Amino acid sequence: MKKLIIGIVCFLFFATSVHAEVIYLKDGSVIKGTITRSSEEATTVKTSMGEMVIKKADIERVSYGEAEKPEEKPVSAPEPVKEPVKEIYQLKPLIKAETPLIGSLLVDSFPSKGKVYLNNKYVGATPLRTKDILVGVYALKIISRDLGPFRDYIEVPLWPQEKVFVKLGTINSRRIENPGYAYETKLGIQVNGVEEHSFLSVGPVFYSPHFRADADIGLGSLFMGSFSGKAKILMNIPLDWWSFQLGASYSWSIQSYYDFSYAINIIGFPIGCEFFLDPHWSFDFHLGPAYWKTSYSYGSYSYTYGYPEVVVGGGINFYL
Repeated sequence: MKKLIIGIVCFLFFATSVHAEVIYLKDGSVIKGTITRSSEEATTVKTSMGEMVIKKADIERVSYGEAEKPEEKPVSAPEPVKEPVKEIYQLKPLIKAETPLIGSLLVDSFPSKGKVYLNNKYVGATPLRTKDILVGVYALKIISRDLGPFRDYIEVPLWPQEKVFVKLGTINSRRIENPGYAYETKLGIQVNGVEEHSFLSVGPVFYSPHFRADADIGLGSLFMGSFSGKAKILMNIPLDWWSFQLGASYSWSIQSYYDFSYAINIIGFPIGCEFFLDPHWSFDFHLGPAYWKTSYSYGSYSYTYGYPEVVVGGGINFYL
């Protein structure tokens, strides 16, 4: 008889343990126990800490059995790096031409490096040039960091090239007629020709909307074995795609031919313009008064003299 009573008690104990209810509250709490009493307003639960009365309004749900594992929120994968469409001519225009023709498109923005989308497909960053795009109408979108987006519909004709210049802003991004290349800061390489006694000289150039500084070294034009160098700093007045410049320069040149040689030192005040073909290419032309100080030497004889002149110079710049 004792064994039977002990068996019944053990059975009830394990049954209560295994089939204990799990109550999930709206505040995220979880209570495990046995429901002993329930009414329309509250539920009484017997737990290992004693009885608890829980309002029905606070209960999210009740699970009968073992406690459920909390739902694991899926970890969102990082957004894949968007690769531009390799062949833009594969894009289909929203409005097609009567016959499938190929046009060209130039999209640029200020600041540059804006992401360009055509018909919601990423096709590259500004400045974007393509000569392989079907003639028709496209939906254009440009985004650059925290600027933009700019949205518009553009029509790519057969000829001439469709050019889109956009000035991006935090609130108002707008399309402009002029590219505004003269307002960008650039670093590049300058190649000079027909400048004082330099036939060809090469050197770095730094360009900003307020000033330009460059230095170069090259070969002289009159005699073999001659060298020249120059440093120049100019003040800029940017005017969209070109800028007015004026400043000061210092040049030196050493020319030699057998026993005859001379050195030239030039202080100049160039005035001129720089014209931008696109964000990377430009050419400049300057002229202005300068003072030349020349030292000649021939054998054991040497003498020095100086005189003012007008210096004419020009060059081509490639900006990185």
